[in-house]
Amino acid sequence: MEIVADRTTGGEVTDGPRTIMVQCTKKPLASHSAPKPKCPCLNIEAQLDKAHTKGVQLWLKNTQLQKQNNKYQETLIDMHQHSQTQESELLHMSNHLYLLSYNWGSLEKELGKIIGE
Repeated sequence: MEIVADRTTGGEVTDGPRTIMVQCTKKPLASHSAPKPKCPCLNIEAQLDKAHTKGVQLWLKNTQLQKQNNKYQETLIDMHQHSQTQESELLHMSNHLYLLSYNWGSLEKELGKIIGE
């Protein structure tokens, strides 16, 4: 506040009534004229306990998912090894069939020569 004027009645300074004019200083308005919301009373301990509980739950869920992921990886490795074993066995059998067909052709030729004689 600031005093703008002080005047006495009748121009004289007396103990009688006098008028004092007061003007309040103006404050600049905030960028938004809406009233500030009141901050709710925070219970930090309860929030901390809740966050800790949630963290433990997420850690347990992560552990379960890692175990499940490891199990799937082992299964995939086993399937891959099994398919490689089967592929190797099929290649071996294919080679045997090729040799048998080659030998059969040779035997046919020999038998044809013997019968032809």
